[in-house]
Parts: sequence; structure tokens; C-alpha cells
Amino acid sequence: MATFEEWVSQVLEHEGGFVDLEDDKGGATNLGVTIPVLEQFRDAPCDRDDIEDLTVDEAKEIYRKLYWDKAKLDELPNDLRFAYADMTVNMGHGGAGKVLQMACNTRRHPNDTEQWISVDGMVGPNTVNAVRDSEIQVFDLVVEQIVFYVNNILIGSRYGKRTRQNRFIRGWIRRAISNLPIKV
Repeated sequence: MATFEEWVSQVLEHEGGFVDLEDDKGGATNLGVTIPVLEQFRDAPCDRDDIEDLTVDEAKEIYRKLYWDKAKLDELPNDLRFAYADMTVNMGHGGAGKVLQMACNTRRHPNDTEQWISVDGMVGPNTVNAVRDSEIQVFDLVVEQIVFYVNNILIGSRYGKRTRQNRFIRGWIRRAISNLPIKV
């Protein structure tokens, strides 16, 4: 059974400490927590100093409440929990939900878009049923996540034209692959 403690240890290892990179859309981040996430958790305004001072214990509380519990992981198959929960941290709930929905669609009906469930990022009963019906595997989820990342950096269909997010692609893909039941 995938446990919160096992998962949060992995997340903290991926996320590392404080960073504030100009190209990172998330802005100032510590232990993977951004200012808007900290404000949501504390229900109060926060700034860069609050992020820098974030403790591991508070970060774990944030991950429990805003990611593990909010993602309703108990409704998903055990073997998808780590990968999906990690996606909610790295991509937000909406982005992770869209990836999960597309993975179901491409697994069940790859070329019949009429049969697809809505790709709206909202993981509700239709998505949970589609996950069960499609017998989606963690590999399907990770492949769809990588497709999402690549689409995030490419401008149009030109291979050489990329957004400033290009600098993060290797880390994103390495992180996605780390959720597969193989060692990379």
C-alpha cells in the first residue's frame, strides 16, 4: 500500500530546498511549496521570506492537506497513487487531472474522440470510473505526463522552437520516470 510518509519523503527529495529562478513560473519555492500554496494553507498573505523560512514539518502538513487528501487518492488504484500525487505537486491538481483523463482516453479509445471523457482537470466520479474501466497502468500515466511536458515547451510543431520552460524538461521527465516501477 502506498503511504503518505513514503510519498512525501520522495517529494521532498525531488523538490529540495529554497530556489527562486527567473524562468520558473512558480516563483520562489521551498521544499516544493510556492507562495500561493503557502497562502492557501495558512489562509493569510505570505511573501518570499515566509517561503525561505518554511520548515519540513509544515511542508509535510501542506502536502497532506492540499495534495494527498485533496487528490482523493483512496479512490484511485494503489499503483497510481505515487505518480498521480506527485503530478499534483508538480503540475497542480488541474494539470494532473487532465493528464489522468487523457491517459484514460488514449488507453481506452485512442482514436475515437467521441468516446473520450471530458478533459477538464476535475477528477470526479466519471474520471474515477474511467480509471477503473481502462485498467490504466502507471506507465500510461507517466507517458501522458511526458507528452504534456513536451507540449508545454514546444512552440507549435517546430522541434527547435521552445519556450523558456525548456530548461526544466529533463528534470520534469526524470521525475516522471522515477514514478515507474523501475530504477532510472
